[in-house]
Amino acid sequence: MDIIVVALIVSLISPAILGLITNSNNRKIKQEDWAREDAVANQAAKAAALLLEANQRAQEASQDLATQLTEIHGQAEQIHTLVNSNLMASMQGQLEAMKAQVVLMRNDKDTTPATIDAKQKEVDTLAQTIKDRQRQTQLSEFL
Repeated sequence: MDIIVVALIVSLISPAILGLITNSNNRKIKQEDWAREDAVANQAAKAAALLLEANQRAQEASQDLATQLTEIHGQAEQIHTLVNSNLMASMQGQLEAMKAQVVLMRNDKDTTPATIDAKQKEVDTLAQTIKDRQRQTQLSEFL
């Protein structure tokens, strides 16, 4: 009879003990999962902070670059103006010299009319080139 009582007690208590053990194991598994999730969340937060910091540095760098490009553009405009004005002055000087040469050729009896006409065409072409460049310069100042 003692065996029956022991068997009865064991059969009644063992499911409760197994339930406690299972619950304890499940609780440990959940706590481990929560700890892993917390670690992943912390890593994600660190990654987000690093990304935000990198974006801020990139924005600062792009602002610095934009400032430098603005300065370079201003310098390029000055250089372009100087080069263009020097080129125009040189072309004007060349035009005046060519006009004087045509006058001298007309006064020279040995110069043929075809030669004078050819030189006059060069003068006209250069004068038109100068006018076109002046017009382009004026248009670019408005843009």
